[in-house]
Amino acid sequence: MIAPDSKAHVILGLLARSGEAYGLELVSKAEGRLKRAALYTQLHRMVARGLLASSDHYRHGTRLRVYRMTTEGQRMLLAVEAAVKIAKGG
Repeated sequence: MIAPDSKAHVILGLLARSGEAYGLELVSKAEGRLKRAALYTQLHRMVARGLLASSDHYRHGTRLRVYRMTTEGQRMLLAVEAAVKIAKGG
């Protein structure tokens, strides 16, 4: 389980809305909730846990690692959001 409002929760929420994104795109969309320095470590951990999948894309000759949520990541996000709802009395 991941903690509500953790970096992992923020990343899963962003990817649920956008489908896929590269690292700096996630930082930009997170509106200050993610810092670039810790992001890549978190992304690698989430890939290792099976919550995210990644693939390389090339734009103007530059390699970008693009991340997307896996089925396990979707399950985790739903579980966290259900726990938050229950904790709030909903």
